[in-house]
Amino acid sequence: MRVFAFIPVLLSAAMLLAGCNQPEKSAPSVAVVDTARVFRDSEPGKAGVKFLESLQEKMQGELNALQETLQKNPEDQAAQQKLQETYMNFQQRMGAEQQNVITLLNDATQRVLDDYRKEKNLEILLTSEAALSFDKSVDVTNDIIAALNKRKVTFKPIVPETAREPAATAPATSGVKTMPARNATKGAPVRNATAPAQNATRTGK
Repeated sequence: MRVFAFIPVLLSAAMLLAGCNQPEKSAPSVAVVDTARVFRDSEPGKAGVKFLESLQEKMQGELNALQETLQKNPEDQAAQQKLQETYMNFQQRMGAEQQNVITLLNDATQRVLDDYRKEKNLEILLTSEAALSFDKSVDVTNDIIAALNKRKVTFKPIVPETAREPAATAPATSGVKTMPARNATKGAPVRNATAPAQNATRTGK
């Protein structure tokens, strides 16, 4: 009788010991990337900004020349119309060029992030904006910049100079504003320009 009385106790002790010996599930491997700095400091990011600035400078030069012509003869209705059409056309074109640069940079950066995550056996890559707090040791921004610098990203005008068409005529005004300078790569998301929710790259499990 006493022997059988000890059996439940022995079984309970064995189960408790087995539970203690079970390996703990490791935390997911995570790294953090400052995407704003990637776009700002990487060579492709700098090249994209330089490309847009060169386009804007050329467009502004053309607008200035038209403005000078109109100033010599303010009553020239044809010159006024051409100035307005050119200005609107340049605004639309610049917006399209900026979006194209963002798309090219996003695509190149995403490929770098995917390759880096697989190479380092990481489960998640987070943007620094999405992480409320993290240790500097998990910040791999420099590695991503170095990898992106090895990628060739070519920026070309999406609208050839010879194929530009004037935009619809705008109401005449007394003058033309300077084309606004925009930083096309500031704070750009990694996956695409309209998906800020894509803050993490996860393994397909």
